[in-house]
Amino acid sequence: MAALVHSFAVFDCCLVRLHARPLDQLFALAGRVLPGDAGREDLHEFVRLRLRAEEEARDGPGLEAAGLGAVYERFPASNPWSLDPEALYASELELSLSGARPVPAVLERVRGHVRRGERVAYVTDSILPGASLRRLLESHGFAGEVYCAGDLGKRKITGSLYNHVLAAEALEPGQLSHTGSDPLGDARAPKRMGIRVSPFTQARFTTHEEHLLTLHRASAPEASRVMACARLARLRGEPSAALADTRAFAASVAAPALTAFAAWALAGAGERGAKRLYFLAREGELPCLLAQRLHRACGGPEPRYLMGSLAAWSGPLLAGLARKDLDWLAAGNEGAGAVQLLARLSLTPEELLRVSGRSMPALYSDKPLDDAGLDALWELLDAPAARELLTRRASEASGRLLRHLEQEGCLEEGVLAVADMGWTLSTQRALRAVLAGRGVEVEGWYFGLCSGRMGRMEAGAHHALFMERAARALPGSLEAVLFRNVPLMERAFSRASHGRVLGYSERAGRVEPSLGPPPAGMEHTREIRETCLAFADTLAGSGWSGETLPALEETARESLRRFLVEPENAMARAVDSLPGEDAPQRPLLRRLGPLDALRAWLFSLGLGVAPRRPPRWVEGSAALSAAWIRPYLRRPRLMALLRAHFP
Repeated sequence: MAALVHSFAVFDCCLVRLHARPLDQLFALAGRVLPGDAGREDLHEFVRLRLRAEEEARDGPGLEAAGLGAVYERFPASNPWSLDPEALYASELELSLSGARPVPAVLERVRGHVRRGERVAYVTDSILPGASLRRLLESHGFAGEVYCAGDLGKRKITGSLYNHVLAAEALEPGQLSHTGSDPLGDARAPKRMGIRVSPFTQARFTTHEEHLLTLHRASAPEASRVMACARLARLRGEPSAALADTRAFAASVAAPALTAFAAWALAGAGERGAKRLYFLAREGELPCLLAQRLHRACGGPEPRYLMGSLAAWSGPLLAGLARKDLDWLAAGNEGAGAVQLLARLSLTPEELLRVSGRSMPALYSDKPLDDAGLDALWELLDAPAARELLTRRASEASGRLLRHLEQEGCLEEGVLAVADMGWTLSTQRALRAVLAGRGVEVEGWYFGLCSGRMGRMEAGAHHALFMERAARALPGSLEAVLFRNVPLMERAFSRASHGRVLGYSERAGRVEPSLGPPPAGMEHTREIRETCLAFADTLAGSGWSGETLPALEETARESLRRFLVEPENAMARAVDSLPGEDAPQRPLLRRLGPLDALRAWLFSLGLGVAPRRPPRWVEGSAALSAAWIRPYLRRPRLMALLRAHFP
């Protein structure tokens, strides 16, 4: 039997709210309508009275649901804050309507039915007035009849609301097809009645999002709004199958973390009196875009993007290169071979060997240099002819770099405020040394700084959202895993739309960056960028208060910790799909098997069993593994053995 009417749930299907749960919205309402001196107890008392009024409006006449108007008829007029129930009704209605956003994928389904001449209706358990809901739906492009629990006193979960729809539309159950996200009211109840069911599960919160919501009580509406914005970013359209996992990762993990960093950096630089905040290098491109979206709502210094790199900014310092600089360079580029280290100094192995007149086969190896290898490299760099080459390169690079910095407005203040992903401060040190001759100091705000970072005497003033301390971090804490996974952070959180800045050249009277080849995986980069920007736009556009940044930081911290320590299979698949450079024998992550577990156990017994292609992200590798072995790999004892086996 062909369906004659296609019905859709309203909330968590056609529309999603800017607060993750209905109770969160009531606490947001309380914060809006109560006087400024109201405390936490007042918030809870208001919500209690509001819920009791709804219960009385429903249970008194024996209804399954009561409309919003009936609810406020029973809200006590003599309340502790002398609030007018009619004004409260208007406030809740306005908050409910203004806090709804359309789901593009469902809107496209509805439009498809309309284009084919098929009838569409909306069935909802909402207590809002049906006429208001109809106007709201129409304003977002959803046209059709609305059957609302608040008007009819009937609910979906009991089947009575569906019976009303069938009678009103003169349908047999098999002639109605219903779409919604609730497993009970939108799936089990109509299916039991013989109604066709087409679940829209994408609108449900993911396991990762549900975990973050459980950390917050309903009395934390800003934290709820952060998660609602993450869901909205995930639902911004139908991603391709190849990018679905990337979209979920970007919405729930990357977007809160990078947006929190951008907002935190803007706030910190603003407190220090900076007029501009320059986001550095390729790693700062996406945070800069996020800061520009946030700036309209939260203020602070003007965000700007300064294209550069450690290699481009180290050029003017080559004449004064010292042995300890190689240590900093190696620490900031873990796993990099000699070719990559020399590239950071704007040199090639061929150039260095030619001017030094010596031989060093290790220069062409992909293996990282140990202390002895760094000593040998330093002997080549310290040779007189190599020194002459470095001095010449430094002189050429210095003039171009300073002209570029002046062109970008970096020399207009006594302190240049910068932001970057961070890790060792080598970039800030290079930039600070270049600007010292112009009397400009550098102060930086960073996503994370590891324990091996440079000090203030070398790099200047600095701040970090996440700081690795000298003391041992608590097991399972974010700091315990974040700085073990810098390569993961760089691959998944620091993707840019352009190649590495190799230096600067003069073109048409301006000094512009010279770029290397574009990076691979631009489709993943665009997906992450657009999803993060959608998150920031919704968060900033729906209101920014003094509670927003703390809620955002708290959510970002736990989201990042769970992603690193307890990743789901979908998150691990998302990272595994991101193109990047892996050392042949040291991948970022790979599937683990029984032999890996056996080797880890034998290693723990002191038998000296060497690891096989040790992955850098052990937790992600366990999540990526076959479903049958994942629970065993995640057991605390075995995970500890794997971490020790794969240092």
